[in-house]
Amino acid sequence: MDSVSIKQLRDNLAQLIEEVAIGGKSIEVTKFGKPKAVIVPMNTDVRRKIKRDWTMLSDEKTKLKQLATLVIGSVSLKNHPEWGSKRKITRWVRKIRSEWD
Repeated sequence: MDSVSIKQLRDNLAQLIEEVAIGGKSIEVTKFGKPKAVIVPMNTDVRRKIKRDWTMLSDEKTKLKQLATLVIGSVSLKNHPEWGSKRKITRWVRKIRSEWD
């Protein structure tokens, strides 16, 4: 495996990426002579996994937004009369916090 410093990587990034992607070799990245990272070619399985993970995260984000909309919609002064004024909200928060202790 070839080894390059961070400065060499910075100066030759495009060329080194091509060597990894097309040549299929890995490159170790060092800082002050100590290994810090490895650049490896991305194979098809890795690409599929990344795409699947992003899709799953996107689906979860959508579900979370829907849940937040439901929760926010259920919170109002009608179902929480203790929130009728700033003073009442302050009292309510203090009461809830004291119950946590």
